[in-house]
Amino acid sequence: MAKKQSPSTLLWFIRRKSYVPLCEIRRRFELDGEEGAFIDGEDGARVFVGLPANTAGAVEKLWRQNKIGLELSVEFDCKVLIGVYPMAPVRDTEVVTYHNGHHAPAEPVIATAQVIDMPEPGAPVPAKIIDMPDPVIPYDQSQSASIAAAE
Repeated sequence: MAKKQSPSTLLWFIRRKSYVPLCEIRRRFELDGEEGAFIDGEDGARVFVGLPANTAGAVEKLWRQNKIGLELSVEFDCKVLIGVYPMAPVRDTEVVTYHNGHHAPAEPVIATAQVIDMPEPGAPVPAKIIDMPDPVIPYDQSQSASIAAAE
C-alpha cells in the first residue's frame, strides 16, 4: 500500500538529505508501477517526472514555493527530472550570497612577519641567538670502543 505523499510529508523527507533521487522517493513512499506525469517547469517548458500524478503535483508545488530545487537530466533532448534537493531559506536579507548559496568570503587576512636585520659577515652574533642551545648529540665513547673491537 502506498504511503501518503502530501507536499509537507514529501518536504520532510527531502529536507533530511542533501539530494534525493526519484528512485528514493518511489521506494520511501512505496510507489510501484511505470506511471509518470509532466509538470510545468521554467519558461512554460514541460518536465517529465517519473512519479504518479499526485506525487508529481506535490513536487511541482514545493518547487514553485522555492522549497526544493529540481535536477534535470542532460542526457535527453527533453527535460526529465532525476532528483530534487532542499532549498535553504534565506534568513538574512542583507547577506550577499553567490549563485550556489554560499556566503561571500570574508576579507582576506594578510599575515605579516617582523623583518630583522641580519648582521654582516664577520660581525658579532646577537646575544639572543647565542643563547640558543646547540643541538649536540652526546658522544658515547663506549660505543666507539666496541665498534673498534669488532673491526
